[in-house]
Amino acid sequence: MAAAADYGLAASLFTGTTWLPAAYTGAFLWGVAGSVFFSVAFTALQEVAPMNAHGRVVSISATLQSWTETIALPLGGLTLAALGVRAGSLTLAGVALAAGLIGMTIVTVRPGGDVSRVT
Repeated sequence: MAAAADYGLAASLFTGTTWLPAAYTGAFLWGVAGSVFFSVAFTALQEVAPMNAHGRVVSISATLQSWTETIALPLGGLTLAALGVRAGSLTLAGVALAAGLIGMTIVTVRPGGDVSRVT
């Protein structure tokens, strides 16, 4: 979840500046955060799923990711059209940051597949 928050921060750095070196740094960090986020998420998913259900769990995860991307792309376009490129991009980056921070307070995955929820 920290990687999701970092993803949002890096996207904010990339889209929220007019200074070219900061934008390039943000783009690089955005790519790094994305690869870390997806690697960690996939590993955590495999750790918490029973071994005999890995195929089903991964296929459901891939299906849900496809659905969310199909919905998010037009909504992202509408957001950019309504708010403008910089404000819309910062708003969408804020969504990723908020999702990561909320996720960090709700769910933690411990080695060995123990998932605990903060109540």
